[in-house]
Amino acid sequence: MKFFQECYNAVSSLDFARIKCLVIASPGFLNDQFLRHIKAEIEKDNDKIKVKWIEKIVLAKCSNGYLNSLNEVLEDPTVIARMENAKAVSQSRVL
Repeated sequence: MKFFQECYNAVSSLDFARIKCLVIASPGFLNDQFLRHIKAEIEKDNDKIKVKWIEKIVLAKCSNGYLNSLNEVLEDPTVIARMENAKAVSQSRVL
């Protein structure tokens, strides 16, 4: 899927050495499908460094794809547990 490939290319440009957690959220199962796409691309590339990305990815559900769902995602206990940066969580409460 072209959309997934473009998203994967964007994720590939991130500096995962500095990223503690990458949250992928969506309504339905789109986030699961995107994670499968990421895993398939990593297997295709056979890149050992990218395999470590999977450990940093957290999947979350949200009710819609609009900005107001950001608070919903950041209040998810799974996301909160994985986020080590308390400043980001406190800023989400302000939003």
